[in-house]
Amino acid sequence: MMVSKEARLGLKCLVLALTLGSTPYSVVGAQSRSTCTWDTCALRVHSAFLGGRLVRGVEDEKVAGVGWFAPTLALFEERSDTAATYYRSFRSKQNSGMALSLIALGAITAGVIAAGAGEEGLGVGLTLGGLAFGALGGIRMSSGQNDLHRAVWWYNRTLPRGQ
Repeated sequence: MMVSKEARLGLKCLVLALTLGSTPYSVVGAQSRSTCTWDTCALRVHSAFLGGRLVRGVEDEKVAGVGWFAPTLALFEERSDTAATYYRSFRSKQNSGMALSLIALGAITAGVIAAGAGEEGLGVGLTLGGLAFGALGGIRMSSGQNDLHRAVWWYNRTLPRGQ
């Protein structure tokens, strides 16, 4: 079977996307409970293209990268059961949503390759299936973002207000 130049390029893009998506996140350790105030430890989500980061305090210290897959963070567990519950829900939805999106990318790529090899029916089926998986993944990740914002709110609610 001969693979077209476009198919090889698609496969290279898929490998690159999977490689970038599996890059580990750095996580900054939590400050002790006694030294945390609103000014030093309040969390915010900074959004960016293809991800973002969780920052704390007026200095915008990076706590963790928030990208394709969500990191495990103990700081929510340390402050509030409710914050921890929402963060676990975010992680579950973000990670499963991204897995569905990667399946979608693979199915669409396979659909393009199949259509290029003359298997139009298979190509259309894979592409449509991929689009469905992509939509489900997007819905999961969007819902997860709401949970992340709720986790941050509940975490910040436990902090003493500074002067």
